[in-house]
Amino acid sequence: MKTVEVIVEHAGKNLSAYIEGAPIITVGNGMKEIEDNMKEAIELYLEDNPNPCEVLSGEFELKFKIDAATFINYYSSIVKDKIITELKNIIDCLVIFLNQQKDQVWQTLLKISK
Repeated sequence: MKTVEVIVEHAGKNLSAYIEGAPIITVGNGMKEIEDNMKEAIELYLEDNPNPCEVLSGEFELKFKIDAATFINYYSSIVKDKIITELKNIIDCLVIFLNQQKDQVWQTLLKISK
């Protein structure tokens, strides 16, 4: 059985994937979605093409390849967005807490400053 390499690249806010020598490309929001979409795209291609391109003829397994730069660029933006969202949530909670406790906070700050 041969191995067919699927190249995964960063594409703006998502990922794209293709197979060199095959007329198939797909996009997804993560690796799991890329894998599922690519498998579906290949199935559809093979259904419509009784004589497929050489790369997809016979038995094969897929190997998904993502380079380090693509991985870091894509997933760091996701992590950064989640961190920013969580920090905003924490700040909102602190503001609510401080508004509810402002008298106690002011008294404590006055004691500390003396």
